[in-house]
Amino acid sequence: MNTSITSLPWHEAELLEMTIDRRHPGRRDEVQFRMKWADGSKSTVVFGECYAMLAQMNFGVTCTEKIVAVEQLDDEPGLAQIRTHRSAAGESMDDVRCFRIKTAPTGDVIRIYAREFKVL
Repeated sequence: MNTSITSLPWHEAELLEMTIDRRHPGRRDEVQFRMKWADGSKSTVVFGECYAMLAQMNFGVTCTEKIVAVEQLDDEPGLAQIRTHRSAAGESMDDVRCFRIKTAPTGDVIRIYAREFKVL
């Protein structure tokens, strides 16, 4: 991971599509965001080695979904719960992070608990 998640040009970026890839459960669990950046270019942000996702989303609003904030959290209640649960099974979870994405105008909040992200 060469880039910080917060250094990407999120302001005014549009979330076009969100995909959850579970074709290889436990070996390749991914959440993918298809993005249209403010400059008009498109790419996919892939969150890999996912352990959980919480999505509080509001549907039925006719508008484009714009990103207003993205944070990488190393200390968050859901993350603490995942670490406690999985470490009891002998699995190290120190490198799992919470990526919190907030959108407007719907006020969605998406939390992805993953080890990594990349931009394709």
